[in-house]
Amino acid sequence: MKLEGQRRTEAWFKALPVFILLALIALTLGVYRQQTIQKRDAALHYSRTVCFHASRRLEQYIGFHLKMASFFATRWASHEHHDYSRERFTVFSRILIEEVHGCQRVDLLDADGTPRWSQSLAPGKTFEITHSDSAALDAAMKTPTLVILRTRRLDSSGWEFISVHPLKHLDAPIGFILVHFDVGTIVDECLQKKIRSEFNFTITDGDDVIAEHLPDGRWRMEKSSQAGTSRSFPVQDRTWTLTVVPRRNATGALDAVSTWPVLILGFALSLSLAVIVHLLIRRMAMYRRARDRAFEAIMEKERTKSALDESEGRYRSIFNSATDGLIIIDEHDLIIETNPAACEMHGLSGGELEGRPIVDLIEETHRHQYVDFKEQISRFGVGLLASLDVRADCTTFDVEVHGTSFRYQGQNRILAILTDVSERRRSEQRLATLSRKVLVAQEDERSRLSRDLHDELGQMLTALRLELDWLHKSGPLEGEARRSMERSTALVEQAAHELRRICRGLRPPLLDDLGLEPAVRHLVGEFEKRTGTSVDLEIRMDDNKECITSEAALCTYRILQEALTNVTRHSGAREVDVTLSQADDRLTLSVFDDGKGFDHVSLTLTGSGITGMNERANLVGGKLTVRSIVDQGTRVEFTLPLIASIGGVVT
Repeated sequence: MKLEGQRRTEAWFKALPVFILLALIALTLGVYRQQTIQKRDAALHYSRTVCFHASRRLEQYIGFHLKMASFFATRWASHEHHDYSRERFTVFSRILIEEVHGCQRVDLLDADGTPRWSQSLAPGKTFEITHSDSAALDAAMKTPTLVILRTRRLDSSGWEFISVHPLKHLDAPIGFILVHFDVGTIVDECLQKKIRSEFNFTITDGDDVIAEHLPDGRWRMEKSSQAGTSRSFPVQDRTWTLTVVPRRNATGALDAVSTWPVLILGFALSLSLAVIVHLLIRRMAMYRRARDRAFEAIMEKERTKSALDESEGRYRSIFNSATDGLIIIDEHDLIIETNPAACEMHGLSGGELEGRPIVDLIEETHRHQYVDFKEQISRFGVGLLASLDVRADCTTFDVEVHGTSFRYQGQNRILAILTDVSERRRSEQRLATLSRKVLVAQEDERSRLSRDLHDELGQMLTALRLELDWLHKSGPLEGEARRSMERSTALVEQAAHELRRICRGLRPPLLDDLGLEPAVRHLVGEFEKRTGTSVDLEIRMDDNKECITSEAALCTYRILQEALTNVTRHSGAREVDVTLSQADDRLTLSVFDDGKGFDHVSLTLTGSGITGMNERANLVGGKLTVRSIVDQGTRVEFTLPLIASIGGVVT
C-alpha cells in the first residue's frame, strides 16, 4: 500500500506541468481580451494628457514672451532723459529682437496710431494699420492693458501675432509699440521632440489655422480623430485651440502593453513555466541523493573543528594588540568582549565594558543611528556608523564604526571596529568654513567686476558708437575711409555685444531683476544657441516664489551653469533634459544628458567642477547627487529645502 501511494504521488507530480500549462493559457487569453478592450481607452487618455500639458506649456511660454516685450516697452517709455530718438529706438528694437525668441518686428506708432519707425528681421516688408486696428489701439490706450492686436498670415512663412503695448509718461499717451511674434518659431521651440514624434497637431485662432504639424497628412488626422483631443487656452485677450491626434507610426507608444506581444509572451511564459516545473520535479530526486552526501560533509566539518581551535589562539593575540577599538556585540546589543584599545578610548580599564549595553557608549542624540547600523549589517553583512561616543568623564569624541556580522562561539555576533576621528572632523569643519568664505568672496568679486565692466567699459563703448555715428553723419566719406568707418562701427557693436555676454556670465541681471525662472530660461537659450545642443526645458514653479531667497536662486543658477559647462566639455551629448520644479517646501533642479558618461572611478577623480557644485549645495543646506553610466549619460540633481535655504550666506 505504501509503495502504491508513492507511485500515485509521483504520477500526480508528472501531470502537474500539464495542468499549469492549461491554466496559464486560459489566463493569457483573458489578459489578451482585456488589453484589446482597453487599447482605445488608453490612447484617448494619453492624447488628453499630452494635449493638456502641451497647451499649458504653450500658454506659459507665450505669456513669458509677452511679459518680456512689455518689460522692454516700459523701459522705452520710462527713459529718465526722455530720449525718444530714432537711434535709441533702433538700438532698443534690436535688443528686443535679439533677446526675445520669436520676435520678428517692432513698430513704433504715435499716439494717434500713425506709424513712425519700424525695425524688422526682414527689412522691406510693410505693415498697415486697418480701421479695426485703430479701434483696438484706442481701447488699449484707455484701459491700458496689453492686448493682441490680431493674427495675420505672412507671405510664405506662416503666421504671426501682434501685441500692442501702450506707452505713457506721467499718464500722458506718447504712442504704441507693436511687437510681431512669429507663431511657427514659438511653437517649434515650445513643442519639441516628444509631441512631434508621436502626434499630429494644429493650433487655431478662431477659424484660422495658425500653426500645424502634419507629417502623416490631414487625412490621417480625420481617420484617427477618435483618439484625438482639443483644448482651448487664453493668449492675453484671445483664445487659441490646440488639437493633437496620435500618428499611426507612433500608436505603439500609446498602449500600456501591446495586445499581440501579450498573447505571444503569455504562451511562451506558460510553456516555459511548465518546463521549469517539470525540471524541478526531476531535481527533487537529485536533492534526495545530495542529502546523503551532505551527511558525509558534516563529518568532514567535525574534522575541521580541531583546526579552528588552533586558529583561536592566533585570533586572540591579534584582537588584543589592535590599535583600533574592537567590540563584540551579541543579539541583545550587549557587549561580550572588548580589546584594551576600546577601553582606553572610553577612559575605562580592561573588563569594565563587558556586559554593558552598547548604546551606553553612544551620546543620547546619536543613539537612534545604531538602529540603522544594525539594519545595514542584517541586510548587507557590513555596516558603517558615524557617531559621537561618551568617555567615562562625560566628555564626547567623534568615532567612526565599521561593523561586520560573523560567527563567534557558535552564535551570530557583530564585530564593531572603532576609530577616533575627532581630529579629522575638526579639519573638515575648518576646510568647510574656508570653502564658504572663498565662494562668498568669489561671488562678491564677480558682482563687482560685472558692475565695473557694465558701468565703465559699457559707457565708453556707447560713447564711442555715438561718436562714430556723428563722424559718419558730419561729412561724406568716400572709398577706403567709408569702409574703415563701417568696420569700426561693426567692431564697436561686436565689442558691446561681447561685453553684455561677459557681464551676464559674471552676474546675470535677469536673476536679480526678474528672478530664477527667466534667468534659467535665458541661460538654457544661450546654451542652445552657442553649442547647437538640443535642450528640453521643463519648469514647474509655485505661485509663491517669495520663499526662494536670492542666495538659493544664485546657487541654483550657478549649479545649472556648471552642469551645462560640463556637458559641453566632457559628455559629447546630443540632447539635454533640464527640469526645475518647486514643491511646497523643496526646490529641485535636474540636468540629464545622453552623453558618454563615466564610471565611479572617474567620479572620484573629477576636477573642481563637481567639487564646486557640492560646496555651493552645502552652502545653502542643499544636496547634490551625480549619477552616471558609461555610454548611457549623466544625471546631476540638486535638491534644496526652501526653509533651510533662508539661512544661506551667499551674497
